[in-house]
Amino acid sequence: MQLHEIIERILSEKPNLKLNDVKKIIQRKMAEASGFLTEEGAAYVVASEMGISLPEKAKAQIRIKDLVSGLNNVTVAGCVLSTYPIQSFKYLNGETGKRSGFIMADKTGVINVVLWNEKAELTDKIFVNKIVKVTHGYVREGRDKKITIGVGLKGDVVHSPFDEDPSNYPETKDFFKKIDTLQERDNYVNVIGTVTHVFPIIVFERKGKEKGQVLRVNLMDETGTIKSVFWNDQANLLIKLKTDDCLQIIGAHVKRGMDEKNELHVDEKSRVSILKEKTKINQLRTGLKEFSVEGTIVTAPAVEEIKIKRGEIVRVASFRLKDATGEVKVSVWRDLVNMVENLTEGENIYIMNPTVKEGLTGLPELSTNALTSIKNTKEDEDTSEVIIFEKDNSKE
Repeated sequence: MQLHEIIERILSEKPNLKLNDVKKIIQRKMAEASGFLTEEGAAYVVASEMGISLPEKAKAQIRIKDLVSGLNNVTVAGCVLSTYPIQSFKYLNGETGKRSGFIMADKTGVINVVLWNEKAELTDKIFVNKIVKVTHGYVREGRDKKITIGVGLKGDVVHSPFDEDPSNYPETKDFFKKIDTLQERDNYVNVIGTVTHVFPIIVFERKGKEKGQVLRVNLMDETGTIKSVFWNDQANLLIKLKTDDCLQIIGAHVKRGMDEKNELHVDEKSRVSILKEKTKINQLRTGLKEFSVEGTIVTAPAVEEIKIKRGEIVRVASFRLKDATGEVKVSVWRDLVNMVENLTEGENIYIMNPTVKEGLTGLPELSTNALTSIKNTKEDEDTSEVIIFEKDNSKE
């Protein structure tokens, strides 16, 4: 819906208003937003505040950067970057509630979506790198001054909406960095990596405050290793962290350490998830999320070029992987083929973030995706396995 269509809808619903009146109200709303609203976005806000219901198609065009606190009955779409599980809490009246949520992005920004009470169960069907549309949500500002979208009794989340073209949205990989690309003073970075060493938690005195604590770990992906520093509550949440766990970190910042090397710092504004522990091959199932698998190459990778739906020609390497419980076919896509094409039978690899799909035979198969990374573990002394972490690869 274009700007003039929204204005016409307002005029039809509010016949006491004149065209110039509506334009002035829209301009005031833009001024209140200090430049953070486009004219079209401001018109939508005005319509919403007047209680005017716009067609779903118009609502879907609202961009994340146009959202402001106080909006109700909001519809906005985006690509899912990460999810977080259901948590229980108590209201002031003693009643128990629950919440879950996810982080999504469009080409204009990133926002946190909170699913309340009975809607918290929706997170079980929300997958990373999938397009979702939040309907009848409301926008509020949190204590950290950041806005979030709330989904309550009247709200809903539509999975893979038919009227949204995935090509209009960024992919999850666009929001995650590899360790070797991190630079000092990067103030908002997302990283996935495997823990290679956990240092003891240190408790320290904070002047005029409760005691603080800090946890340091070494985090690795296929491009390098970085010391990661988790402060206070983040350190407490990771008290059971161990070597070989895989971490997904959203919203960290990079600082120069005392040894003049970059460090990844994670504080209360960040979000950290421990991806699930290693999963045996015989436990793989379609839709499995946040897992790891370890195995040995059974057949040397066979590399071929294929044309995907968009007409693009990409490389894919296929091979079989085994552990003590069984075997599985693995398909490695795009640039990751460079990591495996020279591997041979009997070698061990370490893969972070694949997807489980049902193959033509009806059996589970593993496929890499935009967040997958692979490491050959033949030089590691303490492991002879492969770890894989899940994510959707439906675009291949």
